[in-house]
Amino acid sequence: MSASLLPPAPGIPVADAVTLEALNRDPWPVVAALRDEAPVHWVPALNRYLVMGFDDCRFVETRPDIFTAVEDRHPVDRTIGRSMIRKDDPNHAPERHAANRALRIKVVADRWRPVFEENTRVFLDQLIAAGPGADLSADFAAPLAASNVAALVGLKDVPATVVLRWSTAFMAGAADPGADVSIRRRVREANAEIDDVIASVVAGSNRAPDGTILAAMIDAGMSLETQRANVKLAISGGINEPKHALTNAVWALARHREQHDRAVADPTLFEAVFEEIVRWLPPVGVISRRTTCEVEIAGVTIPEGAQIGACLHSANRDPRRFTAPDAFDIDRDSVGHLAFGAGPHMCAGRWAAQCAVGQVALPQLYARFSGLRPVDSEGAAFAGWTFRGLETLPVTWDAVRTPRATGAVVPLEVTVVDKSIAAEGVCAVTLRPNSATGPLPWQPGAHLTVEFPTSDDASVERQYSLCGSPDEPDYRIAVRREEAGRGGSDYVHSRLAVGDRIRISPPRNNFVLYPAQRYRFVAGGIGITPIVPMIAEAHRRGVDWSLLYLGRARRGMPFLDWLSAFGDRVTVWPSAELGRVRLADHLSDVAGELVYACGPGALLDELEELSQQWPADTLHVERFAARVSDLPNKDFRLNLARSGIVLDVAAEQTIVDALQSAGIEVATSCLEGTCRTCETTVVAGTPCHRDSALTEAERQRSMTMMICVSRSQTSELTLDL
Repeated sequence: MSASLLPPAPGIPVADAVTLEALNRDPWPVVAALRDEAPVHWVPALNRYLVMGFDDCRFVETRPDIFTAVEDRHPVDRTIGRSMIRKDDPNHAPERHAANRALRIKVVADRWRPVFEENTRVFLDQLIAAGPGADLSADFAAPLAASNVAALVGLKDVPATVVLRWSTAFMAGAADPGADVSIRRRVREANAEIDDVIASVVAGSNRAPDGTILAAMIDAGMSLETQRANVKLAISGGINEPKHALTNAVWALARHREQHDRAVADPTLFEAVFEEIVRWLPPVGVISRRTTCEVEIAGVTIPEGAQIGACLHSANRDPRRFTAPDAFDIDRDSVGHLAFGAGPHMCAGRWAAQCAVGQVALPQLYARFSGLRPVDSEGAAFAGWTFRGLETLPVTWDAVRTPRATGAVVPLEVTVVDKSIAAEGVCAVTLRPNSATGPLPWQPGAHLTVEFPTSDDASVERQYSLCGSPDEPDYRIAVRREEAGRGGSDYVHSRLAVGDRIRISPPRNNFVLYPAQRYRFVAGGIGITPIVPMIAEAHRRGVDWSLLYLGRARRGMPFLDWLSAFGDRVTVWPSAELGRVRLADHLSDVAGELVYACGPGALLDELEELSQQWPADTLHVERFAARVSDLPNKDFRLNLARSGIVLDVAAEQTIVDALQSAGIEVATSCLEGTCRTCETTVVAGTPCHRDSALTEAERQRSMTMMICVSRSQTSELTLDL
């Protein structure tokens, strides 16, 4: 008998009052009560230990050496075969790496967003044809998700109705203990059909490589069995999450009218809507794992071989991680939620779902329909526990608008209509969209990715904060010439001319201005650029604010004339005149305020150190360069503790690059240090953390690191690989 079927370990409470019926009906009060009582429970109805807290659930997800995804005779394996989700490294990494080739952030933006946009237009027309009272799920969200997934995996010619039938069969099979004859028959039929389709795609793969997941697996030499299992995995799990996120978001916005009105007026907010809805109503409620050894979680000991459930419903509403967690609030900083898991098994389709729903489907949906709303938001019925969402949501509307091309193509073409000197060494550039619809909506803190051509017919991309007004017909940026830069600033200053046509990606905002009673802005040098529209917005709202603006000399500090109109709200501090500033003198009491800062890494490091004495979530920063960028890249030796392999990591390489050059595949996703997929345990040595995912306390402990961007401060570094 496995340990999971034995009586619970001593000291762990038994939640024998919890029933599947109660969880399916309304899990939130159930998991909240469990979380308040104890961090871990034995739940007989689930036949597993349920882990409740955010940090503990993330621990379960990020330590596959202790909490394995491998489980013999698992119903998912019985249904679709052994896919990457039921494997651990080293078997998991090559399959995940192949899938990631099709699902990285930039690939999603460049390759898949146009596909998502076209599919969205098709199914919006279907929803319109169905008329008021149509089911948002059946007539729009479900077929859209099915078509998007079919394109991603490489089955683009399969109708959405067929993909949905396959997904339904596989989900039923995964939930069935094996006793239902009709479910087993439907699973067999779905497997036979999809195996035939995959065989035909594989036969023609050499003639038409297309960047899909299936093509990547073929190119990587994966076995046919592996290809089939992972395509079926995507079809099983890749439909419910975006479908539920979309329908849940429409339902939630209807019940939060102020947030609804703001998002409709500013479609860039729909990305925040997406992130908050999957935090608030996670499409996946629990992640199953099995312990490989005896382990302590939150002070209690769980035996080896125990079945574990990391309760994401509870973790994403843990008040120790999120303020007012039971509220739906698109203004909250929900970064780091666990709706898509964490660690090596974080959902590979996370960026695709964010793009398909938050960047495309929701903005297009509300752009096409005036007065879109559920027929009966009060009577909407959620279903499920492990997979939870609205299966039906009848909607109505007041009118249908003519579709607009706004944001339909990535990248966008713009023309340089003005170029001027904003300060010594700073060039101001005005970019006018070539589309008749004008600029895409953006909010203070947003930035553009600008593409510059190079002499060898290639291009480079650089990010610049928007420093104009969202109400203007153009985009405005300001660029400081960096002699030791990577070429972007030199191109702007030396080669870019009025009349030039260049390409940009739509505005993105990782530096959101959240509501506050008072703001303290701190800008260092060119870090003033994202702060300028923030000041304008605070002034427009009538909110109290102040600015500390630092620079070497006044002649090199742009926007001084504009800022002078605000009088003593603005403190200008040129170090050539006044010496080095003492930040603590200007930020002595920030209780109840938000501090926004942008500038050199040393300034932000000092602010982060100072903020240790402030209330949580007071400081918000944006870095133009990687964290600890003042430390030069150096060669170092990398020791892999488990395999005994020793590698030399060159100054121009990342750890991931060095591993892949040696034929060692590791799980990665964003490659920007934000998603924690590549989080790896540090055995010895001191990491040079350059991610934006770890908390300051986690950086100080240095128990783990993000190997996609972080390096080593010591000559040798040993990782648990």
